[in-house]
Amino acid sequence: MEILPVYKKTQINLCKSAGLDLDMFYLLDTSKGVRLSSEKWKKINEEKLGKLSPIVDFLKKVEDTKLKIEPLIYSIERELKEKLDDKHIFSVISHALKSPSWRERATLMNILTAFFGTEFKNGFVDAAIAVELAQEAFMIRDDILDDQERCVNRDTIPNLYGNKISELAKDILLSKARFFLIEAITKNDLNTEETRNCIKAFEEMIYFDTLGQWIDINSERLEFMEESAYFEMVGFTPGKQFEVIPILVFHLARKEDTKILKNLCAFGKRFGMAAQLRDDIIDIVGEESVVYKKLGTDIKRRKKRLPLIKYLENNPRDRKCFNIDKYPKPPEEELNRILCEIKKDTSLSYCMQTTKKLVTEGESYLRNITDGIGKKMLMKIAKLLCNFDENYN
Repeated sequence: MEILPVYKKTQINLCKSAGLDLDMFYLLDTSKGVRLSSEKWKKINEEKLGKLSPIVDFLKKVEDTKLKIEPLIYSIERELKEKLDDKHIFSVISHALKSPSWRERATLMNILTAFFGTEFKNGFVDAAIAVELAQEAFMIRDDILDDQERCVNRDTIPNLYGNKISELAKDILLSKARFFLIEAITKNDLNTEETRNCIKAFEEMIYFDTLGQWIDINSERLEFMEESAYFEMVGFTPGKQFEVIPILVFHLARKEDTKILKNLCAFGKRFGMAAQLRDDIIDIVGEESVVYKKLGTDIKRRKKRLPLIKYLENNPRDRKCFNIDKYPKPPEEELNRILCEIKKDTSLSYCMQTTKKLVTEGESYLRNITDGIGKKMLMKIAKLLCNFDENYN
């Protein structure tokens, strides 16, 4: 899951007409620490962007974050070269590390440092790298479990190198993630209790992501899944990730007052869940050339995401298509029909309203925190998740 500010060509064209090239940031190569020209920022007409204008502030933070973390992330490649004389594994890890990304998790950590009166440097940078490497490992695992051939407009590691090599690559990235977390703890000179809390939060993120994947895989075998199970799943995956990030920042900043932390965790969980739900909606109504992935893949794999759950709730006769005994292989023609029907059904509008509800709940927790740059930034980014084209039909 990643934050996709736009998902339609009309939105892309609006960005381009306002002087904002999203690919410039999404594919930004910061391995050499080269910052974008200030002239490119000056030429962006934020008024023309309208409700998409928060993208500018978000991308400025993305650039700042990438410049600080990616040179260190890419250093893993050099380390592998020194330790292992094998170009094959180097190619695999290089492919994983250089995946196009907004680095939302690290960017959120960058923003959150302001809430605790510190800066995004030293141990905070290492902790952000740890979270991003864990996410890359989760992505490889997802691709293995889903037998995914292409993602983010490129071949997946399992498709290119096979599942055995992918498993090793996933383990390498998780191991390096833990290494960077230890570096963060060491640089910030945490005491025993603070160290324990950081490690516990990070390991819980990994543990709950695995539980979420279990629910997701199991959903493929079910004729129908309750809405509550879907929210449990997304609460365990991106919801937990964005809940853990404030915890890491809090302990690395060596703070004791948990009032701000509780509100940020509550916001983070709802933010992550809303982002995943929006991603599931875009999997149906987006345009492939804009979102860099093949659409409708979740439904064709019989995964029970909320748009499908609500559709099957309204159309129980179609649940038979998800009966594994009757259809050992997904009935492609029927699933394509259902995919088309969902676009006409009320389930999408329900999911959009639910996304907005989650964002509103998250914002209510932010309102308990004193105004500041960080709070305003989070409010703006949260609004991007509510950016739906109501005329999606």
